[in-house]
Amino acid sequence: MVTIDGFADIDTLEVSLESWCLPLEDGKFGKYKLFASLDRLQFKFPQAKVLLGAGAEYLADYITDGWSLCNSLEAMKQVVQPSKFFTALDKVGIPHPDISFNQNKPSEDWLYKQTLACGGWGVTRNKSSSIGYWQKEITGQPISALCIADHDSVQIIGINKQLTQSMAEQLPYVYLGAVANHQITIEISIKIETYINKLRDKFRIIGVFSLDMILSVEDLYVLEINPRISASFELYEQVNPGLNLVDAHIRVCEGERLSKLDLSEEHCGYQIIYADNNLVIPQHMNWPKWIKDKPESNRAVQQYEPICSVYAHGAEDEIPALINNRAKDILIQLYQ
Repeated sequence: MVTIDGFADIDTLEVSLESWCLPLEDGKFGKYKLFASLDRLQFKFPQAKVLLGAGAEYLADYITDGWSLCNSLEAMKQVVQPSKFFTALDKVGIPHPDISFNQNKPSEDWLYKQTLACGGWGVTRNKSSSIGYWQKEITGQPISALCIADHDSVQIIGINKQLTQSMAEQLPYVYLGAVANHQITIEISIKIETYINKLRDKFRIIGVFSLDMILSVEDLYVLEINPRISASFELYEQVNPGLNLVDAHIRVCEGERLSKLDLSEEHCGYQIIYADNNLVIPQHMNWPKWIKDKPESNRAVQQYEPICSVYAHGAEDEIPALINNRAKDILIQLYQ
């Protein structure tokens, strides 16, 4: 496996034949730099299959036959365009927060969402210079459904409780992590399954994807679809030994029919540790076994950049506090 990654952490380097670091620009890969890297990849590994991840899906419109792509290209082209996506939701009867494409903020309880950003970095309380739209703020619990679809059907791998935090006044909903196999009611489970089947049929998504939603006292609202492998996939591989979702994704994209997955309901969660202030990773940092995405020694990390991720298993209601305490312990070591 060859990786093009925004951080090229130790874990990524260990599983890669080669890894090329391509820093993100405002939460996404720069178009021309990424394509230059893909050209380099194709020249060095002509038979390579490209799997686009977070920060790259917005480039679906620019992908040509030059690369062998293992993604739902047409689905990507549609769901990354808010006007097409929310119009499709209205047509199939799926609720979503009110949206507006007007220049001015409709009222105080509206958020501005950049079209191309990911991980909550493009969600602000005031209009930014980037292309985007207004969305009414909904109070509730953010959740997501991790799914896999072949050409005939779709399976829900698990429901995640999403964790967010406010980085600053203008960054109220930065993605912090998730807890896998979140417990929901039968009523909500049926709604999610209905939403997923409708959207899968509408956009013809193939492979692993996730549906982001927010559960309020009024209803279950859809926020967006990520038509690619999302960060929560690793949680399900941890609680299901032998499960390889990257391999499964590639196989169904190539036309293979996927058999029913027998999945554990064990809970597992992770939290991203962001830098409170600028720092340099200590040369002899003793990383615990529950840390992943470890940065290399002497790497400079800027304020608000991700440093690494903390993982934990256990009861669902105990995991958020456990990973948060572990994150605090790591930050103390890094800044001492």
